[in-house]
Amino acid sequence: AAAAAAATVAAPSAAPVAASAAASSAKKGRQKSSGQAKKRPRASTSPAPPPAATTSASKKKSATLSTAAGSASRKRSKEDDTPNRRDDRQVSAKKGKAPAKRKRVENSNTNENALVDLASPAGLAGLTPKRQEKRLDMEKRSKALMLVDTKGKVQLSPLDEMYFDKAQELAKTVTHEQLLAGLTSEAAVDTIVLGQWEIKAWYSSPYPQEYARLPKVFICEFCLQYMKTARHLRRHMEKSHDLHPPHPPGDEIYRQGSLSLWEVDGRKSKIYCQNLCLLAKLFLDHKTLYYDVEPFLFYVLTEWTSSGAHIIGYFSKEKESFLNYNLSCIMTLPHYQRQGYGQFLIDFSYLLSKKEGKIGTPEKPLSDLGLLSYRSYWSAVILSYLARHHGRSVSIKSMSEETSINMYDIISTLQSLSLIKYWRGRHVIVTKPDVLRELSRKHKPMRRTVEPMALRWTPLVMHTQREA
Repeated sequence: AAAAAAATVAAPSAAPVAASAAASSAKKGRQKSSGQAKKRPRASTSPAPPPAATTSASKKKSATLSTAAGSASRKRSKEDDTPNRRDDRQVSAKKGKAPAKRKRVENSNTNENALVDLASPAGLAGLTPKRQEKRLDMEKRSKALMLVDTKGKVQLSPLDEMYFDKAQELAKTVTHEQLLAGLTSEAAVDTIVLGQWEIKAWYSSPYPQEYARLPKVFICEFCLQYMKTARHLRRHMEKSHDLHPPHPPGDEIYRQGSLSLWEVDGRKSKIYCQNLCLLAKLFLDHKTLYYDVEPFLFYVLTEWTSSGAHIIGYFSKEKESFLNYNLSCIMTLPHYQRQGYGQFLIDFSYLLSKKEGKIGTPEKPLSDLGLLSYRSYWSAVILSYLARHHGRSVSIKSMSEETSINMYDIISTLQSLSLIKYWRGRHVIVTKPDVLRELSRKHKPMRRTVEPMALRWTPLVMHTQREA
């Protein structure tokens, strides 16, 4: 009777527990609308367990239902944060829209491995050159070219490293001088047409790029304006003499026979002097002055013909030199060289120094050709002076005052001629007639000499403000 009473009491109590568990599971199943959820445990429809195990079975069933409910709630929260891709595509297909593409989330490790495989020499070895270029082009445009390590630092990709290595190899083989030579050879005037002469350029000159790339540059021999074609030069030469005089600008300060010398101020005739410097750079290696011509005076040597005064050469000097430089740059055109015009210009520069009452010297350092020209001129002048003062005592100071040549230049020339000897504790100048005669045979006198009486020139006076 007691067992029967216990059974009747336990049976009504177990039935509400099973009913409540079934109701909660059904409610949770309705809330889940996704099709990829895991199968949840169904409520048992079997008859009630025997009365002896009712308490333990109910405890186990309640624990199982609570575990399933917890996992279902976690699954539901995760699905709420990231919606299912398949359901999104199905909904968009029903509405007639194209499925939205999700952004690709790339893994740094996989991208790095893929990039190494694509850009490695092994990956490119089996491809044709065209496919290799296509592969490299694809790698350039890919987003994985720049890699980031775990510390957040940017690293070079293998493709960038390959280009960097190639640049390093190229830099090792090409020197700086070769690079400059290649740059200057691409854009440099090769030939000029000056009057009736067609002259090959020796060095590059900074003419404008549109002229430097032409095979020939046509230059007016009077105003030195450069032009692109012969037709432009003919039209330029057809101008009247009032607009285009057939001689350099400036003042004619010297005339001897058909030779004339013109003094041109760099400030008054700036364009002409700049064109003259550009022309001179074609035949001078170490010339650096092109456009800053205002502080200089230019002395242009010309030869008169029936058509006008044709340029032979020139020299320039500073208007005011604190070191008494009487010459800064000198140039003789190639078709007038080896005819004595270079020494004529040097002699004229010393004639101007005599008029100014100064001891002159050329601007140092001299180029190799400049040193040869000056050494030849100094030797001829010194030997002529010693021949005129034969039998009389001479000194370097008196020689400098009469010739306006700097004493250091005289000493260096005497040493090159072996005319200075150390005798009885002092240096003496050798003036033996046989020695001077032998040297005069080796060093011929100048072909062209300057006539001082033909000079019509007044020294330039620079007005400077003095402090009170």
